[in-house]
Amino acid sequence: MASQAVAIARKLKNGGFKSKEEATQALVAEVLKEKLRMKSSSLTTKIADALQDDPRLNQVLERLWSKAE
Repeated sequence: MASQAVAIARKLKNGGFKSKEEATQALVAEVLKEKLRMKSSSLTTKIADALQDDPRLNQVLERLWSKAE
């Protein structure tokens, strides 16, 4: 899972995603696929929005996205 997160961070840095929000949604989708064996775009969007709205969790995302630099 960590390697997938770093790969998403690299893709974000290289312009593979239009925004951090799009990268966050991709990360959430990977977690759902890997851990829960499910795919739901509405659930992915809700979780990604919740991650970005929580200041503490948003800091974690910022650290993750900066690892690609």
